[in-house]
Amino acid sequence: MKMDVEFMEYEIIPDLMLSGVLCGTVHSIMGEFHHSVGMIAYLWPMTYNNSQSEESSGKNDLWHLERDKANEISIEWLRMMDHNPNCDTKFSMQDDESYRNDGMELPAILSSSNSSLS
Repeated sequence: MKMDVEFMEYEIIPDLMLSGVLCGTVHSIMGEFHHSVGMIAYLWPMTYNNSQSEESSGKNDLWHLERDKANEISIEWLRMMDHNPNCDTKFSMQDDESYRNDGMELPAILSSSNSSLS
């Protein structure tokens, strides 16, 4: 599975782990964790919406993730996958942006209700 989700890995990977998709269904993931990318350090801390949690009060509960904590979390996730004898999933740290140099034009935006994309 290729995972190029631009900072959403901190929401997606826990769901994949809890659902059993990781270590069960998916055997290989190619992706990256964005905590180590120096040129985007200004984006930290990240804020995520927690409205789908069971503890949610119906409001848009937010949680914040600092860059150093994101690093610790991603290291722990990789350690858990590597050291669990029941987990077949291998994570390959790669960000394949080869599409930029494949000679193909990117699709044009045909129409959008979002005026910022026009």
